[in-house]
Amino acid sequence: MFPKWVRLPSGINDNFFKATHAATTPIGILVVGIVTRTALPQSAFIYLKGLWIFSESNVMNAIFADHGLLIFTVVYLLVFFARLVAHFAVPNPRPLLPTPASTRLEPKSQMWFLLGDMFVRYVLTLGTLVSLMIMKVKVMEADENFVISGHFLGITTLTITLLWEVRSSLSLCEVWDLDESHILTFKRQVAFVVVSMVTVLCFTAIVIWWCVLIVTATFYHSLRERIIGLLLGYVSPVAAYYVEPWIVTRSLELIN
Repeated sequence: MFPKWVRLPSGINDNFFKATHAATTPIGILVVGIVTRTALPQSAFIYLKGLWIFSESNVMNAIFADHGLLIFTVVYLLVFFARLVAHFAVPNPRPLLPTPASTRLEPKSQMWFLLGDMFVRYVLTLGTLVSLMIMKVKVMEADENFVISGHFLGITTLTITLLWEVRSSLSLCEVWDLDESHILTFKRQVAFVVVSMVTVLCFTAIVIWWCVLIVTATFYHSLRERIIGLLLGYVSPVAAYYVEPWIVTRSLELIN
């Protein structure tokens, strides 16, 4: 029998990171914000917006919005570390890069390819996000009455990127296959704990970011500013997890 705490990270992995609809959550948050703002009387809206918990100076906003890139970088590195731990804890692991071409690479070569692949996705995410933020500032300079939501742009980018990174790197690891038929070596148990902790940490960070986004969706920016911020927030994840993998796969096939 496995301890009951095992169900928590396994449940998060199965019901959140493996769920294809999880990536549409920012869209749902925008809809909830629109409905809530429409339903609230003007007096209630002004009163609630004036409360500290919904102000721009609340703790969650100050930490997870103002220092979002730093938090994202730390968590992203932890995902990479957990992926390596999980890979080398299993006697006959699946390839680190699950593509037809990568299966012919040696484990050490796979590790370097994984490192390069994740680094490229990180640089692509960071570069795209910074470029879009610069564009946002230029638009604001041209029209002071039109300010694209930086929260929707930044938080959507970071959370969807982290969600898809965990799904592609950790969700299918063999360490999740816990049943009585598996021999649970010490290395495998350590790997499960590491992967579980990183998975729960990523889930917690994403949920907090989305809570911050709910406040933005309800109390700040016009509808057009929020919608454009939301759409721009999906640009980087789509490029990193749909376009970039195709390029990597083609490169590996050419090498082999």
